[in-house]
Amino acid sequence: MSERNPKIVTLIPFGSKDQSRLLIWQHVHDWLQKTLGYPIHTAEAYSTRQKVFNIGLARNLAALDAGDWDVAVIHDADTVLSPQQIKTGIKACLETGAITYPYTERWELDFTGTEMLLADESSDWQSHMTKYTRNQPLGGCVIIRRDLWDLVRGYDSDFIGWGHEDGAFAVACEILSGKKMQRVKGKSLHLEHTLSPVKNPENELYQKNRTRMDRYLKAMEQNHPQNRQTIKKLRDESISKDTKAGIKWPKDNRKKPVMETAVALMLLTDVTSVLDRFGCTHWLSDGTLLGAIREDGFISHDYDIDIGVWAEDFDIRVIPELVHKYGCYIVRLQGEPGKSMMITLRRTGIIFDMFFYYPLLKSHKKLKKKYGDRAVTYHSLYNAIEPKATSNKAERFDCIYPDFKPLIRRQFMGHEFWVPENSVKHLEAAYGKDWRIPNSDWEVFRDQPNLELQGIIDDIAAHSRLVTEYLKIELVPKQ
Repeated sequence: MSERNPKIVTLIPFGSKDQSRLLIWQHVHDWLQKTLGYPIHTAEAYSTRQKVFNIGLARNLAALDAGDWDVAVIHDADTVLSPQQIKTGIKACLETGAITYPYTERWELDFTGTEMLLADESSDWQSHMTKYTRNQPLGGCVIIRRDLWDLVRGYDSDFIGWGHEDGAFAVACEILSGKKMQRVKGKSLHLEHTLSPVKNPENELYQKNRTRMDRYLKAMEQNHPQNRQTIKKLRDESISKDTKAGIKWPKDNRKKPVMETAVALMLLTDVTSVLDRFGCTHWLSDGTLLGAIREDGFISHDYDIDIGVWAEDFDIRVIPELVHKYGCYIVRLQGEPGKSMMITLRRTGIIFDMFFYYPLLKSHKKLKKKYGDRAVTYHSLYNAIEPKATSNKAERFDCIYPDFKPLIRRQFMGHEFWVPENSVKHLEAAYGKDWRIPNSDWEVFRDQPNLELQGIIDDIAAHSRLVTEYLKIELVPKQ
């Protein structure tokens, strides 16, 4: 994705010969072109057996037709919104990557009001508006970033006719990304037209959609990773419809990866974008740096993401931002803010380690003599003393590294991230001269050559409280 000039498209599911729908669509089409001007891609799709419009599959086909895009405004052919709400929603979606609804209220315009609006926009059509109050409005318009679209594999195409495909899509986006939906304050307006026969709660197809939606709702009651597995299984059931229509969704081709690539990459881009926004110096480190340099991907047996953060210019607002806006949970707060801090986050089951780097002072004469010009900075690691599950004690190790400056931008899995220009020296420090040879049995406290034991921490909880006070936060329950 181009961070400066993202490609934004509008996707419209539409296929009808009904005159009332055609007139409305022409009005909406002209409105979108006049007020937004993003490329518009339309598509239609029908179920094979029932010959009924499949709105989810139509949206997926429109996305395919749009090609390589960064953000999609998925807009119904019978809905009108303020263009400013949509633009605000696009900005929010680009920033957080969460599914975004550019309205908080849905209003419905009756037949008379719709005819008045189409005939004369200056008429008193607004007196025919009624506020939708049955449940949380999810249809009409939604904005999504490409990485989330690919992660959920678009809309579930097993919802046939009318009903619940929007709710299922919202649930899938929240569960698979770990990020709650976000909304832009404002109204959406639905224009009334001739109803499809299936747009009836008593219709058999609607009932089937309702039953399928119940399975999505069940996933919301489950814990990780069962909820993710349920959502994936549901989408797997319908993916054949997409395949028959010529849609191919991205696959993780690594052999049994510990971390799901798309989910891990989304978490990495979210955290680094927040650090960039707050002006914090950071870079890929340890196992993530090794994967980027050696394999141009996450190491298949790696179970977490690692970044280095320069403690000197760290902004404490980063952590609350990640927790409250990006769905991250704090797993561990370790060390002391001034010399040995480490923060571990988690989202959707993936661990994210933030190693805080500090300058190696002149007083560390033994280390400087041992490592020479390789001893410039360090970060700390903690190894809980047995029994690990209940122990409040840990060994503190410092990991000795060369200078991380200067940092350069490096392409990694379609995105750019900061890495040390001397990345090879960092990898040699952490993994030795044979870092290019994969080793799935590698264990940090046994094999890492740059570890220096600094002593025993007798009260891990006390250190955690120090970091909590430094960050000025209240701990959120773990996921």
